[in-house]
Parts: sequence; structure tokens; C-alpha cells
Amino acid sequence: MESLMDMVQFKKNIRDPSETESLTAWYNVLSVLFRNTRIELRIGETISESSKNERRENEMAESGTSRNVFGMKIDMLVKADCQDSLQSVELAANEFKRESVSVE
Repeated sequence: MESLMDMVQFKKNIRDPSETESLTAWYNVLSVLFRNTRIELRIGETISESSKNERRENEMAESGTSRNVFGMKIDMLVKADCQDSLQSVELAANEFKRESVSVE
């Protein structure tokens, strides 16, 4: 895997790639890696069902109700289809930011 990543040429002439440019580069790499598998990549501010369920449980524990609960919007969600079920499992939630964005 590491040697594969070393072969990927990101646009080095871009000093501060945008969120979309970074996301697109990784989406292209992961699309190739997961081709012909049960793993699916979802991009474009996809709602995480896992975070929605967790927020619902927290709200129920705190206030006894769970109305109007929304999940987090994720830039790229990695999901896997379960073989015995119609449901899928969220494996990873990826957020992309410009390098110039502070992490603090």
C-alpha cells in the first residue's frame, strides 16, 4: 500500500490545494483500490447514519426525546455492503480541509 501511495502524483504545483482538489485526488486513488469490492465511496457532503444514530441516542439519554436529529455531513464516506443484509456499514468518515486551515 505504501509503495502504491508513493506512485500517486498529486499536483505539486498547487501550494494550498482546495478541499475539493484534495478530496478528488484521494477519491481517485481509493476508487481504484476498492474497485470490484463491496466497498463504496460516497462524496459530496454525505450524511453519516452512524453519527445520526449516536446523536439520537445521546438526545434520548439527556432529554428523553429525539426529534429533528441530523447526522454529520461528511466529505467522503467509506461504506461496505453487508453480505447477509440490505444495510451497509460505515467504515470511515473523511473530512478534507486546506492546508492553511488551522487545526486549533
